[in-house]
Amino acid sequence: MLSHSQTIKWQGQNGVMEIGNKVEVLEDATGKLSFADVSAPGLQNRFTPSKTINLILGYTESVFWVKFRVENDMPDNLVLEIAQAGLPDCDFYERINDSSTIIYKAGSKTPIHQKVIKSSFQAFPLAYGTHDYYIRLTTNSGPIPIRIYKQNVYDEKSLSQKFVYGIYLGLMLFVFLSNLFFLLSLRNYLYLANAFNVIIFVCYSMLVVDGFAPYFFPKIDMLFWYTLIPPLGVTIQTIYSLWFLEIKKYNPGLYRFAIGVVAIYSIWFILKFFLPFHIVQPVNTLQALLSFFLVGFISIQAGRKGNRFGYYFALTYFVYFLLVLAEATYINVGRPTYILGFSYSGYATVVEALALSFLLTKRFEWEKDEIERLEKVTQIQLLEKTKENERIVRDQNIFLEQKVEERTHELREAMQKSDDLLLNILPEAVAFELKEHGKTKAKTYGLVTVLFTDFKDFADISSKMSPELLVDEIDTCFSAFDSIVTRHGVEKIKTVGDAYIAVAGLPVPTHHHAEKAIEAAIEIRDFISKRREEKISRGEAPFEIRLGIHTGPVVAGIVGTKKFAFDIWGDTVNLAARMEQNGEPGKINISDKTYELVRNKFQCTHRGKIAAKNKGNVDMYFVEKNT
Repeated sequence: MLSHSQTIKWQGQNGVMEIGNKVEVLEDATGKLSFADVSAPGLQNRFTPSKTINLILGYTESVFWVKFRVENDMPDNLVLEIAQAGLPDCDFYERINDSSTIIYKAGSKTPIHQKVIKSSFQAFPLAYGTHDYYIRLTTNSGPIPIRIYKQNVYDEKSLSQKFVYGIYLGLMLFVFLSNLFFLLSLRNYLYLANAFNVIIFVCYSMLVVDGFAPYFFPKIDMLFWYTLIPPLGVTIQTIYSLWFLEIKKYNPGLYRFAIGVVAIYSIWFILKFFLPFHIVQPVNTLQALLSFFLVGFISIQAGRKGNRFGYYFALTYFVYFLLVLAEATYINVGRPTYILGFSYSGYATVVEALALSFLLTKRFEWEKDEIERLEKVTQIQLLEKTKENERIVRDQNIFLEQKVEERTHELREAMQKSDDLLLNILPEAVAFELKEHGKTKAKTYGLVTVLFTDFKDFADISSKMSPELLVDEIDTCFSAFDSIVTRHGVEKIKTVGDAYIAVAGLPVPTHHHAEKAIEAAIEIRDFISKRREEKISRGEAPFEIRLGIHTGPVVAGIVGTKKFAFDIWGDTVNLAARMEQNGEPGKINISDKTYELVRNKFQCTHRGKIAAKNKGNVDMYFVEKNT
């Protein structure tokens, strides 16, 4: 019997019930667990409740088990629908009693005519009474809506959904044939390119989002096409936008950059065939996002350069974005519900296909009108043109060019000052993200190395110095530290009093973060040692420094909205501070985590297990020198 899970009680619910947030999930990373294993009492506590209306299992090759119990005391025949066509495997287990189980196989690997309910989605009958159910599935990373339908409601929904699919295909076929007609009539190959766009849109709906291809191709490999269509589509759409907007003419520099991006897209399209799904799909998602922003940027730049189609092109992509945003909202919260069972991304492809075809037609009309208008204007200007007008135009052009050049120079200087100021308080990658998007997201870094320093007896020494001398000395030391960490690729985080905090390995990850941090620490130690000798020779009180280093995960991001600062958090930061506190003047004290990463690079002395505040006994090492 199931334990810990709530019983799903069917009471009519207007004919349909969302249960994605009422089931429990177990991840089987090896894929070796059987139904007997997961239904045994010993594994019940490993199931965790789903917290989202649609299951989102991520980019993984793991097998997942879903369990739930349904109580149906109504005289209703029920259907369970898993509304995701791209699941490679989806096996349904209905537990009758401890010794009897009904099994139905589904998933994209199962031909549609072999499914118990003939649907592109995965659908199974639910029995009357109270029963335990298990589902074994593998994911394609997409959202997985799970619903219970009353039989007649499901039949009506399924029929209307197929009707919408038919209307969609008919409409897209009309757009496709229209482009072929104009291609043959006008001999302009932009119509052929747009016809390819329509094909990509249809494939995206049939194979990626709505997944109704199995109705036409029962044995199709959905997972293969699921990873093939997106990178192919963004490549074709990017090329089409460059061609349609004549970017080579209006902005040659941007054109060369975009061609480089297309080349990278093409390399990735080939490379992905040799990589596993859990690597391919996240990169596909990132590529689609970058492509959207790239095409939008290209469109706006074309508009700014005088191509009025650029703004219209950008507007179509903005509408497309709004529909995709509605799709993303539905994936996460289950609202707004699909209209007639068709995805918002599917509607987006229809809107985009119609809009691009319309713009293509209007482009040639406007080009013709523009040519005629220019010819008339040229004739009038030739009649009215005089030498005096030529002189006035020439003088005005010179004056305007000078003003534009002066203003451009001023703007560049202002932008450079702004960029320099931002880079002075934020890491370069974070500053770039903030400039591009107006905000940044906190990120988790799995492995970085944190460096802490402070001065021994700082309070006593500072009390014997004037405020001016104290600030001057601290500024000298910390300025030197800034140069040192920058030279070694270590990111300064902040200073707190006499403490200086830096981290290696973010925002750009690196495999050598521990080495970089220690190399910086050695140079800081040597700098303070040399300065100490100088101050003693002048009869001044010197500073002695303690340095502590620890390696582990951290969360990093921007704090606040005014006078914001980039900061890091996590137990790794606390342990690095403990390393510094339990060190000795002139010594670099590192944890065992850091030591394991640099043991072959630096000569270290094991200090044994030393009690660290709130951390227990911790192995610590002094770094002596490079090996």
